[in-house]
Amino acid sequence: MTKQVALSSVKPGDYVRLSSSETAPVWIRGAYDQSTNRYSLESWDDIGRSTQRKGSVLVWVGFTF
Repeated sequence: MTKQVALSSVKPGDYVRLSSSETAPVWIRGAYDQSTNRYSLESWDDIGRSTQRKGSVLVWVGFTF
C-alpha cells in the first residue's frame, strides 16, 4: 500500500520515492545533517548520486519495485 508521508517520519535505510510515478527513482533515506537541517537521500541504483531534503518534504513509501 503506497502512501505519502513526511520525510522526517521515515526510518533511516527505508526506501522512498519523491513522486508517485512507477518509474520515479528510488532513494534510501540516510542520516540527518544538523548543520544544514536536512536529511540525506542516496540513490538506490547509483551509489554516487545523492541529495538533501528538508524533513517536511512529502515522499512516497510502501511501494513494490
